[in-house]
Amino acid sequence: MQKTSQNNEEWRMYKEVSVPWVEYDAHRLGECGKILDIRILSHELDKPVQRREFKLPKLVVLLLFKILFGVSYRTIASAANDLKIYQTLDMKRAPCYKTIQNTMSY
Repeated sequence: MQKTSQNNEEWRMYKEVSVPWVEYDAHRLGECGKILDIRILSHELDKPVQRREFKLPKLVVLLLFKILFGVSYRTIASAANDLKIYQTLDMKRAPCYKTIQNTMSY
């Protein structure tokens, strides 16, 4: 049988770790930029949808906003028009809710 030591040291439930937060944030920002920059992937998907007016990657961005904010198709179509999101995405006009809904099924 082995004897256990009876030192009265306090046991810690965690390990102290020092994280270089500046490097971590810079790395994460770069990763987020790669994820949000869909231009790299959009060359293959750059086919126009709905009578060749809207390009698929730009409509997918609107779909991601819809999913992110948890709103309806009509709400995201209205926001794209009212907040001029379509101009940020280099669209000539804002798509209607039906176009965004058809993109989801596409």
